[in-house]
Amino acid sequence: MGARLSHLGLAVAAHDDVIVFWRDLLGLTLSPVEHVESEGVAVAMLALEPRADGTGGAIELLQPDPGDNAVARFLDKRGPGIHHVALSVDDIDGLVHRLREHRVRLINAEPRPGAHGTRVVFVHPKSTGGVLVELVQEPAGDS
Repeated sequence: MGARLSHLGLAVAAHDDVIVFWRDLLGLTLSPVEHVESEGVAVAMLALEPRADGTGGAIELLQPDPGDNAVARFLDKRGPGIHHVALSVDDIDGLVHRLREHRVRLINAEPRPGAHGTRVVFVHPKSTGGVLVELVQEPAGDS
């Protein structure tokens, strides 16, 4: 039951504040911005160039909606920066079951919809050595 880097999530006040760096200066490909209602954020995903073995990852810019949500609270407390590390997994349901058996603290007990048709679960930093981890299962046929 392995995992691969999916993306690094960066909390930003506004996409426009940093998009020039990631897209225009580094040349990363920007997917259409998507709103993730369940998280209260607009997501701008920028794909990294794949390695020779075909694996890659992305930079995810998280712009919070107005009001109270996790990313807005993160920005208020810590300012912009790395919000989470996301790992792609093939069987999120099986992994969630295994984590529960080992008493790993999950932020959402069941997978929920994420950006781009994914299913996601967040693992609390107290169970991972201080890093918020997002487990991501890609839609069938995309992993």
